[in-house]
Amino acid sequence: GSASRERHLLGLEMPKQYLMQMPSPPKKKKSPNKKKQVPIVGFGRRHSGTNKTVRPVQPIRPSVESDVGYPLPSEAENTLLLQNFIVKAQKGLGGMVKLDMVEKWITDPDKISPEESEDEFLCNVCVAFEKRQGAAWSCLFVAAILDLVKSFSIQTFTRANFSQMFGTANISSNKKKDNLFDATPIAKYVDSVLAVIPQLINVACKMACIRAIGTRRIIEEVGRVKWNVARLSESSNHYVDLVCGRYAFIWKFLCTSAKLPTVVRQRVWEQLLAVGYTVFLEGFARVPLCTTEGRSLMSMDIASFEEGTNPMAIQEYMHEDDTPQPKKVTLHRGRRYVDTYIKVSYLPPEDVLDWIGSNYSIYHLNHALALTNGRTESIEKVK
Repeated sequence: GSASRERHLLGLEMPKQYLMQMPSPPKKKKSPNKKKQVPIVGFGRRHSGTNKTVRPVQPIRPSVESDVGYPLPSEAENTLLLQNFIVKAQKGLGGMVKLDMVEKWITDPDKISPEESEDEFLCNVCVAFEKRQGAAWSCLFVAAILDLVKSFSIQTFTRANFSQMFGTANISSNKKKDNLFDATPIAKYVDSVLAVIPQLINVACKMACIRAIGTRRIIEEVGRVKWNVARLSESSNHYVDLVCGRYAFIWKFLCTSAKLPTVVRQRVWEQLLAVGYTVFLEGFARVPLCTTEGRSLMSMDIASFEEGTNPMAIQEYMHEDDTPQPKKVTLHRGRRYVDTYIKVSYLPPEDVLDWIGSNYSIYHLNHALALTNGRTESIEKVK
């Protein structure tokens, strides 16, 4: 809803939470003879006879949704084209359109009012979600029209046609020069739009999903759990069931409304699952105090989320047979992606740093810093 958050999504501006976690130069110790061993690895690694590690609690910023949607280092090159296109378009429309007012066209309900039920609140959330997805995927219609115009123009604006229309002699036989349309500025603009539309749809779809699943609420629920437990839990936390129930509600709404095509609904479902795992990872990385048993509970929560969002589980949540099941999805960054991050803390410090050096491009910076506990020497070794 602001220029800053939009810059986060495009990768033009690093979220402030990353900057707040950047390690500061180490302070000189007054008593060098008595060196206190500081754990090099955070996130609850056992050290010095205890099974706890304490890190400062990260406040949930108002821009947490755009922070979660910040491009990974591995995605930076793919978003470069979109960055240039959006920045150029903003400069061109800046004096004609109030771009900050566009966000108010579709608003999300903030809280449940006393007059409405939980289902009514989720319905309003789904209505806004469906509108955003419809707006995002309608760009395909624009792309189809532009592609049709381009094909028609290429066939029409040729030297041969112009010669017949105006009686010009000496028609060029060079096929490369025969097409007059490709040399025009409008042709270059059409090509740039067609190239950027897939990225634009992906970013818009992802951000809409981040909002629909209640990202802030999930992170808050993760923060309320006591992760510094001394016993292994027999079941996952209750908030996971609530999240899975919300997913089932969203799927049922999309199928009942049927305003989005079936193919688009399935693609949206894949994006919903993908951002769900990312949000869980964001919540886990913020946990300031965790034990080995707590990390085991995190893995159990992720397993429960995967189980609770599979097609059969979604069908059970809906208690109906007429609503079609979502197709089974295989995600590149799903349960294994989050579970690997959790289990990295079991490794020796040197192996953790090697792992970060090999995988930093597919995880957010603040997640990597959480593993190193923010120590300067750890970051320098990774570099």
